Amino acid sequence: CVAADPQEEFFWAATGGGYMTGYLCPTGERHIACRGHKGRIAGMIPMGGSSTVSISDRELRFHSGGLLRMEIKQKEEYQATLCCAQEAASSGRIVLGYETPGLGLFDLTRGSFVGTRIATDAGVSCIRTGQRFLASGDRDGSVTLRDPRSGLRAEAKMQAHPSGGVVSLDLKGDLLVSCGEVVRSTHTQPDPLIRVYDIRGGTSRALSHIQFRAGPTLLRFQPKFSSSLLVVSASGVFMMTDVQSGMSFGTQAVDTAGEAVLSAEFGSAGETAVFGDSGGYVHVWSTSEQGRMNIYSQETEVPPLFPEFDERAATDPVPHIEFGTMGDGMPLLSTYEPSEPIKLGMPPHKIARELQAQVKGNQRDFVSYVPNPKYSRGKPRGEATRLMAPVLNLRCEDRAQREATRERERREGRRAAGLSHPPKMYQYAEIKQSQSKLRFEEFDFSLYNRTRFAGLENDLANCYINPVLQLLHFSPALRAHVTNHLCEREFCITCELGFLFHMLRICPIGSTCQPLNLLRTLRQVREAGALGLLEGPEELDTHIDTSLARRVQSFSRFLLEQLAKEEQQSAGQMPASGLATSVGRLYGTAIHQRTRCVSCSHSEERETRSLQFDLSYPTNREAPRRSFGSLLSTSMSSHIDVRAWCEGHRAYQRMVQERRLASLPEVLLVNTGLREGADMFWWGCDVDAEGKEKGGLNADGTQKTSKEREAGAAAAKAANAFLPFAIAVDLNSDGSVAVREGDDLAALRAVQAPAARGGASRVTATALYELTAVVSLVRLEFDDEDSGASKRTRRAKDEGHLVSHIKVKAPYVDAPSGFVATPSQFGSTPGVSPLPSAAARARVAAAATPVAAAAAAAAPQATSP
Repeated sequence: CVAADPQEEFFWAATGGGYMTGYLCPTGERHIACRGHKGRIAGMIPMGGSSTVSISDRELRFHSGGLLRMEIKQKEEYQATLCCAQEAASSGRIVLGYETPGLGLFDLTRGSFVGTRIATDAGVSCIRTGQRFLASGDRDGSVTLRDPRSGLRAEAKMQAHPSGGVVSLDLKGDLLVSCGEVVRSTHTQPDPLIRVYDIRGGTSRALSHIQFRAGPTLLRFQPKFSSSLLVVSASGVFMMTDVQSGMSFGTQAVDTAGEAVLSAEFGSAGETAVFGDSGGYVHVWSTSEQGRMNIYSQETEVPPLFPEFDERAATDPVPHIEFGTMGDGMPLLSTYEPSEPIKLGMPPHKIARELQAQVKGNQRDFVSYVPNPKYSRGKPRGEATRLMAPVLNLRCEDRAQREATRERERREGRRAAGLSHPPKMYQYAEIKQSQSKLRFEEFDFSLYNRTRFAGLENDLANCYINPVLQLLHFSPALRAHVTNHLCEREFCITCELGFLFHMLRICPIGSTCQPLNLLRTLRQVREAGALGLLEGPEELDTHIDTSLARRVQSFSRFLLEQLAKEEQQSAGQMPASGLATSVGRLYGTAIHQRTRCVSCSHSEERETRSLQFDLSYPTNREAPRRSFGSLLSTSMSSHIDVRAWCEGHRAYQRMVQERRLASLPEVLLVNTGLREGADMFWWGCDVDAEGKEKGGLNADGTQKTSKEREAGAAAAKAANAFLPFAIAVDLNSDGSVAVREGDDLAALRAVQAPAARGGASRVTATALYELTAVVSLVRLEFDDEDSGASKRTRRAKDEGHLVSHIKVKAPYVDAPSGFVATPSQFGSTPGVSPLPSAAARARVAAAATPVAAAAAAAAPQATSP
């Protein structure tokens, strides 16, 4: 049998004599080998980290890295074991199938069997594990679906091959395939038909039969695609087919020199397939010369090689011994110059003189000691230690002071090196807590959350969506819609989002919620995987977008579209009626789109709707910078040249596409459309020169301090901020828009909308929007001082992390800065703008009641909230 390692770039092969060998991929070099069993090995389960579980007729053995045998189990229940599989993905339990009717469940953590033997109608010939169910094929031709969550209880049973036994099966998602044997003229031969079943909801429904004339003996789903199946015959002929459409991609043959193919397996990346034959050969097929086993593989640990012995003449007086460094990396004392200083480390602790006088007389076995002056007979246990605690604390440095000093030195070092250093409240923080000490429910998150609002745990896969969820939670109309939603669908994002908003509302102050149900439902939506929104090792058939900025913008578009789609399905509406939904009325904009051919003037018109807008930037960076309102107006009503199909020419022609607005939304959601750091040019930020200013003088000629330079830079950025605090959007009769900027809503109300250009066009509607929420991407430049950080912290700093800034107002709080759990000084609470106090007070005093809200997803790396 053969098996692919799930974590490293190599695969396993086992022989009939009990030998186990690991080969490197793609070179095929032998990595490790040993004899694991005395007889034929029936199955192998790689557990990652060069460890594996193998079974034979009478034994189950677990080998750790380097094939060191850790456990051996020999019991009567292991007699005639035919197959094995994990109970579930990443599970520590092994399901065993016996030749006699029955299944066994073995726990690797406990090292013993779990429960009693599970009865079956016949002997079990093959077992495979899927995302939800475990399928077992019996020797009487039946296939049984079992639920690992209910103790392997049989959920469905189908008689797939009545005239013979089941030879091989596999399942993925909602599909199950099986092949078996058929008896003809008293001879048993492979059944040429492959059975395909739909196992959605725990029930079985036959879909179709796929014919393979060579006789299928092995079935394996391709991990990269949802319905691609590898069918292998004993003669070595194999083909790839699509089980849903029945289309075949051609047949190939493995050169086995007349031997039979006994096993086949895919790597988790879907780029490499391994075949094993009865002649003892392993055949590796790959899509390229550098085919991978896994998408993200760990580095395989290669044992050190001993250096070759350098033979020297017997008359050579110089011994072959290398001098230079000691074991700890320090050079030898003989290598130092006489005048060169040597670092000796911290000086020894000073001992009080009254204690030194008592040391001389109290010495035993070359060790001096001083009696504890606070100790006396009859005192309670620990009383002397408690009385001496103040003296011992004098010799200990304050931990908080040490951390503050270290952080200050790092900040000054990064400024000197020209690296950016955002405020500590926006930096990535990693909590180093042992799992054996505290559980999630026992950890005090109020140490990191000083507000009266609940947070979301970001230690799970796909938790980059948390800032967007927090943004939508503080939208009263959307929150009321999702919390009142109720349906009977198994996977509904609207239901799970409403449940999450309910948890955030009733959660205690400073606590954290886990969006597990929402993330689980998100993984069931195929559109999310196709858009590259899913991350994690379990999402093997999806391709994640590596840019966090693009991914969060795609998620915001997907989430609103999905909420509108689910509302339409619940109400039985047609897809075209998007504006009739609650999400459409809140975020939707009616758009009139016209496409006109340049040559024949043939035009097509249609009505669409958009739930948000993407900013588009000019291609010429030599042009003067434009304001945010100018970019937004051209992005909302665009006029572009495209190449599209023309019905007049019946061919692809140059077309002019015009998009005009018919209405304005209640809430304006804008994606900044930033793809790289160079796009920050349009936001008035020179990324290359950021953080390199070191000088600066006061009016009296004295040098400015670091705090004064920071305050001056923050005030300058606030005065010339690219993102306005309020805008007014004027909709003209011809569908074009004009955007006016302002510091607050009161100033925009006082200014009348200017007349539209062209004379014939006039302003038909005006909407005022106030900036209430921003999702920002914070990326800290990596330096050499972070070499001791964990891999997760280094990856987070390279990729960046998202931070949401939300303007919280009534009814959540009574004052703009009153949302902290405990009273504190104005302008110093977490979440308040890091602008100087004077500027903050001026902006808070000028704030007015919002008419609508404006939100930007994936904003630049450093923006004013």
